[in-house]
Amino acid sequence: MADRYKPELGQFAFGAAWSEYECPDWVTDELTALLDAMGLDGYAEEFKCETFELFPYYWGDCTCGYDKLEAEWCEKNHHRPDCYQTELHARLREAGLEPWEERQRRNRPYEEEQRIEEQIYKELTAKYGLPMQGCAVHCTCDYMDRLREFCEKHSHDPNCPVVRPNFKYKGPGPLHGLEIRWYKYVGRSMSTNMELKDRQTFRKMIDGCIRAYHDSEWAKEHLQKRLKDARELLEFVDKHDRAGHLCHRCFHFVGEVRDTPDTIGCLPNGEIVHRPWASECDLFYPSERQKIEIEEARQLLALYKENLPQRNCK
Repeated sequence: MADRYKPELGQFAFGAAWSEYECPDWVTDELTALLDAMGLDGYAEEFKCETFELFPYYWGDCTCGYDKLEAEWCEKNHHRPDCYQTELHARLREAGLEPWEERQRRNRPYEEEQRIEEQIYKELTAKYGLPMQGCAVHCTCDYMDRLREFCEKHSHDPNCPVVRPNFKYKGPGPLHGLEIRWYKYVGRSMSTNMELKDRQTFRKMIDGCIRAYHDSEWAKEHLQKRLKDARELLEFVDKHDRAGHLCHRCFHFVGEVRDTPDTIGCLPNGEIVHRPWASECDLFYPSERQKIEIEEARQLLALYKENLPQRNCK
């Protein structure tokens, strides 16, 4: 049986929706193969066809109105007067730890604030017979029951980007309806709505997705964009190589320094000397990444028999 998914802290506090089950590690490799075939990195791009959908991790707000509805509910519904949460926030306000503006105004040392806050938690959990774990979110009234009832009657629209899955399979087979969600990029905190056990079945689905992608109009348009970007990159490399702005050892672009041409240079070990007043250079890339981008551009253009700019260095 697949493990139930437990979101990491950042995803729990600020992230978009997640699914019920944790993804096996091999799912990352299989999804990466799909993204590679599409010429995409782990952050993906929005794509839709009859077989599958891709949607990058969403950083924005709700677009369907649910968040506003929930906020209005929270404004009208509160913890009971005798609830742990009510007394907790009263104690935090009394200690100057809430609201945040008051905490900033007092400007106490962080260690002192932590000591005061921990003492409040210890006293209240002891008073209510509750564990220290979860001391900031304990509730001893019916607030959570009321909130749960509200959530059962209201929800985000399935197409709202806050809850939309990052990968959805719509094709035939046992994985029809599969949804996968991740945090920020493929491979990080991934969850799914199905228990995934058979890698071969999953790989067969991915192969079908790759075929569907190559048959799509988006693929043709995206390929033209990749070819255009590759041509522009190699033309840029050639231009700076001819002008003497490209280090042949490390592939750093030094660029054209307008006022102080001697303030940037390349050491024998490939390091770039970049003094504080020499910030006028056009471009400055990490060498290993730049080497990879240049080589990938050459391979792509060679694959489609595009004209390659000729380097003038040996």
